[in-house]
Amino acid sequence: MRVPLELPPAPRYQVTLEATAFAAPRRVRLAVEGVPLGAFTVTPDGYRQYSVELPGALLPEDGPLWLTVEAGIPESPATRGLSADDRPLSIALNGLRLSTP
Repeated sequence: MRVPLELPPAPRYQVTLEATAFAAPRRVRLAVEGVPLGAFTVTPDGYRQYSVELPGALLPEDGPLWLTVEAGIPESPATRGLSADDRPLSIALNGLRLSTP
């Protein structure tokens, strides 16, 4: 998933995702313009917050900053024998927050 963000200049931002995983832990990686920010494991036991730092030096001088969220290999409930639902699922994202520490 790629998200365009318009941010004012700052020394750094904290990027916080509130997420839960489908059926099994999922390795999630965040990047900006191809530069890795960090990775964490999202678990399937309810929504939790996960944070990484975004250095201000990565903010573009003009135009949006593109945040990429890679959430592992998706699986469908059908392949797990849970239902007939064949949609590929990985994580459920309840919120994305950017803040200055």
